[in-house]
Amino acid sequence: MRRIVAALAVTGLLALAPAGAAGAGTAEHRASRIDMIRIAGFTFYPNDPRVSAGQVVSVKNYDWGFFMEPHTLTAIDGSFNTGLITADVETFVAPTTPGRYQFKCLIHPNMRGLLMVRP
Repeated sequence: MRRIVAALAVTGLLALAPAGAAGAGTAEHRASRIDMIRIAGFTFYPNDPRVSAGQVVSVKNYDWGFFMEPHTLTAIDGSFNTGLITADVETFVAPTTPGRYQFKCLIHPNMRGLLMVRP
């Protein structure tokens, strides 16, 4: 039941997201850079964000309002970490070296994504 509610919540949140932010897989999304990653329904949106090297990236946890679930967004290699994300927007600085950086939630390790850092 919890996952069904989460899926419905995500659908509603993504309808409110700016164009391109939730368009994973579209040509527009692949070419665009983002400034905010959203967490909803135990999923990162987008789960393959593109950012500039050294960019400040915000992360908003919409699951806090629905489930009171904290999350983190933490690089597997330790290069960035938001710390605990509850009701506020947390930020991190993207690595200054271009490349692909896998990340996950330390609390929910099945939540994963790939940060694409461009020059």
